[in-house]
Amino acid sequence: MKKNNDRTETELIEDPKHLACVKKMAWHYYGFVPADKRGLITIEDLISAGNEGLVIAAGKYRTGSGAKFTTYLTKWIKGEMIRELTFYLGKDALLIDDAEKLAASEDPAAAGSAGADYDLSDIPREKQVRIITAKLKEYRLTQEEIKVYLAVNGIGRDKVTNLRTLGRQLNKRETEIRRIRQRAEYKLRKALA
Repeated sequence: MKKNNDRTETELIEDPKHLACVKKMAWHYYGFVPADKRGLITIEDLISAGNEGLVIAAGKYRTGSGAKFTTYLTKWIKGEMIRELTFYLGKDALLIDDAEKLAASEDPAAAGSAGADYDLSDIPREKQVRIITAKLKEYRLTQEEIKVYLAVNGIGRDKVTNLRTLGRQLNKRETEIRRIRQRAEYKLRKALA
């Protein structure tokens, strides 16, 4: 085993403070999961993903890197939990939940009497695009980033899987489209952290 900060990887992984950090972050992110989607992912799934992040962090951490292990650890835990949420709920799960709440607040009758029966598929595509675009603007995405994000994720139209095709549609090069998409995803990850 490699030594990290005079502690072995195993000691870093089994440290009660680090395990408590995993549980705390799991409950934090589980709080973002919409109530109707909680059957798709459990708190145990997030704790398991966080533990994977802990193991990765313990293996990669090097003293002298300028960061405390706990700071380094939270980055890996968060990354693994977001990956788990994305796998089970899809990339736009958190955004769509906000969109549902926003639409229900705009039109309470559409949400049903208690709001429990509300389904995003009840909202016309144009309205979905407006709602999600408004949410993306709150996250400070530019108009260009929003266009690319909506197209790549198939919101309001068919999903564009070929970035070269999207580049032709927006009169941009494929590498530029790739950079725009990466910036948009980075801003979203940062906003949802």
